[in-house]
Amino acid sequence: ELTAVEATGYITLIQRIRAAQSTCLGIDHVYYFYNEDTTHHFHLWMVPRYEWMRQFGSSVESLRPSLVHARNAMNSEGNVAYVICVVELAFAKCRAVLSRCGECRNRIKKRRQRARKE
Repeated sequence: ELTAVEATGYITLIQRIRAAQSTCLGIDHVYYFYNEDTTHHFHLWMVPRYEWMRQFGSSVESLRPSLVHARNAMNSEGNVAYVICVVELAFAKCRAVLSRCGECRNRIKKRRQRARKE
């Protein structure tokens, strides 16, 4: 469980990452999925909505058909190379965002150290 200070820092970090997605990558809409596997960690997925996905609808139920279509019809070498470039760009931008959040990084590091000891 996050403390109030950690939760505030985490939400601030998510907002910064989302702003970088919008500004740097032109991503206007994102689905957020949260999953808590155990009491000491969780997952947050930020799944962007691209223009080509509209053909499958705009609800959360349209996400699976969109991803299946991407796997089956958009898996060419050119598309894969493009995606790798975009991921590298996103990683660089997110790293810049994370580097401005030193307090969050220090808390994450301490939590990992505590988890290893348990």
